[in-house]
Amino acid sequence: MPVPPSDLKQVGTIAKFESEFENWKSMAGNISLIGLASVIVTIMLILAPSRPPTAEIFSGTFLFPVFLFIPLAAIFFAGNNVTSEFESKTGYIIFSNPVKRSVLVTGKFLASLLYVFWAIIIFYIGCIVSTFYLYGVVPQSILSSFGFALLYGCAVLGFVFLFGSMFGNGMIAGTLSFLILFLVMPLLQSFLVEMGHEPWYLLTYAAGSINAFGGTSMPGTTTIFGMKPYLGLPNPILSAIVILIYFVVLFGLSIFAFKRKDML
Repeated sequence: MPVPPSDLKQVGTIAKFESEFENWKSMAGNISLIGLASVIVTIMLILAPSRPPTAEIFSGTFLFPVFLFIPLAAIFFAGNNVTSEFESKTGYIIFSNPVKRSVLVTGKFLASLLYVFWAIIIFYIGCIVSTFYLYGVVPQSILSSFGFALLYGCAVLGFVFLFGSMFGNGMIAGTLSFLILFLVMPLLQSFLVEMGHEPWYLLTYAAGSINAFGGTSMPGTTTIFGMKPYLGLPNPILSAIVILIYFVVLFGLSIFAFKRKDML
């Protein structure tokens, strides 16, 4: 009697399947847009009337749009990925096979994380090239910033996967994730900061460590539209712990919800 493959091997197989060529075509298009955005940011900063005095501030300024690109990349790449079995009704076939739903979700997550990883790395390559071209040096802090960006990408994917597992609809998953990350959390964060309270436990606040190496003059640390989204700079160690907790909890809940989601 043949021995069934281990869970780890099944995760790898699912991740590979979800990353096949038909998905790479749409991924290439979206990543191309991020690459184009990186070029546009580079040109704008190079042609600006005044440049930041240090490479650290320049890099931090360059990376500020990453707060927009990471959630959008996660929504584009993962929204339909986690819900495909429910929306296309292929779950009737897949769920009848001896594959754990937790294994299926993990494989899909790794495939989506690969897409987000490439989107992030392309933007960071643009930052590194631009900074070196203008200043002849690249801040070492970019490496830790890259780590924060990847961790933030995992947490954002956690939101998308949780809502996708709960509602079985990619549009709903993307919309709810967008509202939380671009409206609810930022507004709550700004309100708490205005009240003199540091919301270190909010994901969007902790993600500020991505470009915190640019110093207190960074966009986002000063007043924007009459609101001040940060009190000084986020603590990097605390921020890493907070983002990691968001990821673990959200991904764990997404597995729990996916296991109990019925085909309709």
